Amino acid sequence: MSAIDFEHYWVDVRFTHFATIAGFILHALWTPKQSFAWHRPSDTTAVISFLVLGGLAFVWVLLICRPEVDPEDFGERRDSLPEEDDLELLPANQAVTHPVLDRARWGAWVLGLILLGLIVSVFLVEMDRPNTWIKVDFAPLIAHTPRALIPLAFIFLLIIRQSWVVRESDREIIKMIEEERFGARRMVASELAVLLPVVAFGALGWWLMNAGGEAAERISNVIHSQTHLGDLRAMRTWQPIYGIATAASGYVIAGAIGWAVRIAFTLLFGREAFGVGDIHMMAATGCVAGWPVVLLGFMLSSLLALAGWLATLPKKSTRAIPLGPWLSVSFLAVVVFYDRIIELGFVKRVIEAAGLLFFGTAPPV
Repeated sequence: MSAIDFEHYWVDVRFTHFATIAGFILHALWTPKQSFAWHRPSDTTAVISFLVLGGLAFVWVLLICRPEVDPEDFGERRDSLPEEDDLELLPANQAVTHPVLDRARWGAWVLGLILLGLIVSVFLVEMDRPNTWIKVDFAPLIAHTPRALIPLAFIFLLIIRQSWVVRESDREIIKMIEEERFGARRMVASELAVLLPVVAFGALGWWLMNAGGEAAERISNVIHSQTHLGDLRAMRTWQPIYGIATAASGYVIAGAIGWAVRIAFTLLFGREAFGVGDIHMMAATGCVAGWPVVLLGFMLSSLLALAGWLATLPKKSTRAIPLGPWLSVSFLAVVVFYDRIIELGFVKRVIEAAGLLFFGTAPPV
């Protein structure tokens, strides 16, 4: 997705859909007792998340049932390149061709191969005990932090290097932003109107769980119902619905963060501030890795994107910068250093504040 975002400034949501489906399936399977240090949702948050997903499905069905609406329009649009039938109508100097390996890109390919070798050799090598086939103990020499920072640094340099390449899509995206800036506020206002039924579904879930009576207790019992899957140890206390609720809450909260940023900053600045494809990336990451990874990763990506923009100023004049690659490397960095990051005082306060907002109580960190 990052490579596509570099080339064409769009995110193919089929990748994010695949990751989301994987997140729901794997969370449904993985609910042993030792997994409950995860950021599991409260029962109220679980019900709200389920109903929000139901509301999203309801709105999606309504939209695609409208006449003369292409279902592929709902998601990040994939129209940066002309259709194949239209290529012959373009002037010769504007013909669209497939990317060709030229000298300017060999450096990126070499860095990519080096990065691949580092990931295989550094991430996957056991370092917490002496090597059994080479009589050298590397553990005191290569601790977790430098071992993980090396490939992350190479990814950062690879993004910087690739950002120096000037593409036609750079000028196209700037032109598109300028052309659409007068209607940007109206666009996100219509998106907010479309999302209002989803918010109503979520409010209904909150009311169901806080209205009192037996309904809330019965729903909680269903969410935490246990079942067995053979004699597998991890499945003796299997709670599939609670696992699905974990994925659903991560997806909904992460997506809500993305939509809030998009709507608020577009209304504030009058320009499209955040792509829908980036929201899909955040939601998919929240579904798999949890909303705290998305929250912290989004904060980190803003700093990295600013650093990357400053680094490319001498080489590239465009003001546009794809955020997808920076989101990707930030989410990876947060996952790798998660235990260390959440020990920082201000990070604990951020997670606790977000937990109070989303759950009503601070989640365990």
